[in-house]
Amino acid sequence: MATSTTFHPFNRLPFECRQRVYYFALEGLFCTLSVIAYVHTSQVPWFPPFLSCLCGTSKTALIEAAPVFLEKCTIVVGSLRANRLLTNFLKALNNDAGVNKGFPSVRHLRFPNFHFFMGQSISGENTDIGLIVQCPELVHAELHFQIDNLFHTTIPSVDDAWNGNIFYEYKYEPKTVKEVADYFGLDKLASCPMLRKIKIRVRNYDDRVMMAINEPVLTMRSVVEWLMSEFSKKGYKVGIEVVWY
Repeated sequence: MATSTTFHPFNRLPFECRQRVYYFALEGLFCTLSVIAYVHTSQVPWFPPFLSCLCGTSKTALIEAAPVFLEKCTIVVGSLRANRLLTNFLKALNNDAGVNKGFPSVRHLRFPNFHFFMGQSISGENTDIGLIVQCPELVHAELHFQIDNLFHTTIPSVDDAWNGNIFYEYKYEPKTVKEVADYFGLDKLASCPMLRKIKIRVRNYDDRVMMAINEPVLTMRSVVEWLMSEFSKKGYKVGIEVVWY
């Protein structure tokens, strides 16, 4: 008689045991996930493409296995569309008791285009920061800045441009810590109790700025010190690494 490989009483196992089974089944698939969305939509896909196929074998598997998978992966969110797709999916990932299992499962987030945000005064709430603060168990966040996020630039007038070498006519004024923090809404990061590491990558695409002034480095250093003090006020300890490239 043929031996069946199907374990029918699986759903009768204790929840913790099922979690361990999913962990070992998914262990070789943990990776860096890129959330990609091509259109703006409020619809939540039943099975988003960034999940492992094992998570889509059934609705029960999705609810139980997806959090195990997401917990061990670094999730890369590179656009507003991707942010909305991930946020809507995590919001809809509830168990039978109506308890959300989506946001608490996220541990690592990376935002390679964080610098594209147009500022809270123009765009309203920073959706990347908004996603971060909704993940109560988040331990690591990576934010990418551009060097021009750290200073104001005064562009030469058209008349000045006719003078020839206009490089020295550019005026760079460093932003204050408050300006940088208010622009991105960085103060909200301190509301994340489990956040233990923040990596800030700053792209120096224009060496002329660093040749003219060194303030962007000092500004970012001050932002880091301020941010660490905000965490400290709430009794939280966080490590912040800044990488210039």
